[in-house]
Amino acid sequence: MRSPMDIEEEIKRVHARFKYLMDTFLQMPLLTPRVMEEVWVPDMDVFETDEAIYVIIDVAGLKKEDIDITLEGDILKISGRREDRFPVTQRRYHQVELHYGPFSRSYRLPCPVEAEKVSATYKNGILEIKLPKRKPVIKMIKSEEE
Repeated sequence: MRSPMDIEEEIKRVHARFKYLMDTFLQMPLLTPRVMEEVWVPDMDVFETDEAIYVIIDVAGLKKEDIDITLEGDILKISGRREDRFPVTQRRYHQVELHYGPFSRSYRLPCPVEAEKVSATYKNGILEIKLPKRKPVIKMIKSEEE
């Protein structure tokens, strides 16, 4: 039977080997955002007040002209593309967490909105879309007496 000291040493050796493999793997030239480029999904919050529905989406690093917003019926779609600001040549990564390339988010609105009054602002990497709710139309119907 192995002593606790042998087991601790074995764990240290396995940990060191694993760390070496991960460090080596992450520095391989194939692991660049350009190679790993795929559609990414930015974080998004949706909430409503009595007057409007608000969509807040985190799209840091984009210019406002890189973002497309469309409203078709009750579907709001936000899409765009985040470009990598640094040339790909001769980089060795130590950590990769940022996403580059195209993104797309769609959301089915819970109620009708005034499409002509929808507004959007983009500041400090946060896109805020305000969708004013359509007021219900109430019709009075008179009954005919017989």
